Formats: sequence, structure tokens, C-alpha cells
Amino acid sequence: MVCDASLPPLQLPAHPFPRLPFVLILCRENVIQLTDCIQKFSEREQLTESEAWYCNKCKCHVRAFKEMNIWRAPPYVIIQLKRFSFRNNSRHREKIDALVNFPLTCLDLSSVVLNKATGSGGADVEPLYDCYAVSNHFGGMGFGHYTAYAKDAGKWYNFDDSSVREVNDESEVVSEAAYCLYYRRRDVVEDDADYGGVFKSGEGGKETDEEEEEEETSCMAMEEEGIGGGAA
Repeated sequence: MVCDASLPPLQLPAHPFPRLPFVLILCRENVIQLTDCIQKFSEREQLTESEAWYCNKCKCHVRAFKEMNIWRAPPYVIIQLKRFSFRNNSRHREKIDALVNFPLTCLDLSSVVLNKATGSGGADVEPLYDCYAVSNHFGGMGFGHYTAYAKDAGKWYNFDDSSVREVNDESEVVSEAAYCLYYRRRDVVEDDADYGGVFKSGEGGKETDEEEEEEETSCMAMEEEGIGGGAA
């Protein structure tokens, strides 16, 4: 934040959470590119009179200039699309159903990330992200229904209440119903620990041979030490 008489610009504290939400305003076009929304979100803009900001140097409220950027690329990015329109001085509310075309792979945020030194030892990390989940909203302002898409083991799945089905064509994931987009930075390794240990490694949720062998060895050692339930 900066006014004409106060330079350099005020640096606000970094977001304390590892997941940074984006709120992007949609224009009323048939198809909107997500990259254009991100550029619009980070544009420098001057506040209105009603939004005047108090400058400690000027000692008065001024129409300061605001610019939004990401200081450091987080491991995860959540992008919330502004699907609901609220008009000033009016009770009129409406749902925005414009299609936002977003990439499922290789979303590049380098244009809005200021510091790329996020890797181990301060190494630069490219802010490239892959989509792994999408929340959808169907309906209007007063009612609606939520569904979701999520990617697991390279395949997309659709979740609709208790119904789960595999998605044959991933282009289905990009639709007018998309509301929240979930991205993971490419260098972040997906781990079972991310899910609280709910999922086991290996196919079909089964333990691998190494895990089974380790568990059997541990049980045998406990029995020999008299820890097992069958010990006298």
C-alpha cells in the first residue's frame, strides 16, 4: 500500500498459512482465462474516496494505491472464483455462471511471485502448480448443491454425495460450475502423511510387501520380549 507522498510502499506481513487463497473477480464474458484473472487480481489500483487509507507520513486519509502480490510461492494454492455478484446500493444478488478456463497442469504464477527462493538452502523454486481437486457449485444464491473432482494416482474422480465415479475425459473437470480450485506446487511430493495416514501405499490401499514384512518382524520382537498378549 502506498500514497503519492509516502515511498517506498508499505509491505504488509506475509500470510501465516501455507495455503494462500485467491479471490478472483470474473467479468461477463463467455469464456475467461484463469491467467487473465490472476493478472487482473495483481494489477495496481487506486482506492476510492470511500476506501481512503490513513497514511502515517501524511497524517491524513488518502486515496492510496494498492497492489497484490505473492511474496513466496506456497506449497498449495487455493483459488476461489467470485461466483456471486453483489451490486452496490441494491439488494440484487445473482450467480455468475461464466466459464473460467483453468489449466489442470502447469499453472505458472511466476508473474505474481516476488521471491522464488523457497527451496531447501534458499534455492529458487519455479512457482508451477498442478490441479488436484475442484469444488463445484450448482444452483443460485438461495439454494444450491456442491460436488467435487479430485485426482488420485493419476486419475480424476467425481464425488457427488455418496456417489463416486471415475472421470473418463478430464476436460469434464473444467466447467462453468467450478468454484474453488486446488493446486499443488510441482516440486511438492505427495505423501500419505498429507492424508493423516488414511491411505496406505501400494495398489488398492493395501500395504506393500516391505511394510508387511516390517510389521511381522516388529510383532515377533514383541513376543520374544514378552510384550505380546500371549506372553506368560
